[in-house]
Amino acid sequence: MLSAIRLHASLGGAGRASLVPARAFSSSGLGIETFNPDGQFRVAVTKALPGTRWLDILTKKLNARVDVLTDECYAPTIVPNSAIIDLIGDKCDGVLGQLTEDWSEEAFGALAQAGGKAFSNYAVGYNNVKVPAATAVGIPVGKKGAG
Repeated sequence: MLSAIRLHASLGGAGRASLVPARAFSSSGLGIETFNPDGQFRVAVTKALPGTRWLDILTKKLNARVDVLTDECYAPTIVPNSAIIDLIGDKCDGVLGQLTEDWSEEAFGALAQAGGKAFSNYAVGYNNVKVPAATAVGIPVGKKGAG
């Protein structure tokens, strides 16, 4: 996550943000919560993360719009690529993904087409991430540390 934040912070984002989510739906009807809807950058998060520090950093320090996939049908399961691609949409600067998701050519291709600049895996490892697929489309990959 910090790699993505550093990359975006170098683009110059700062400001005040609201941590009150707006309920929304993607173009195909996926349930999402949007934080800081007028943010300068857009970060998609594939599942709600623990705590709020990550959200504070993205919305208040980076001034990013943060769209979190909250669709009930994916809460207890692995989010499929079709839902991830829908969440990415037409414009997305970065994604925070999960260890259980398949981050390969399909997902990184969609992120690159949406203008993506960074991906971070919210996990200790990254065996679900095909780093060469990200590299091929110019997307740097980061991960949450062990602590």
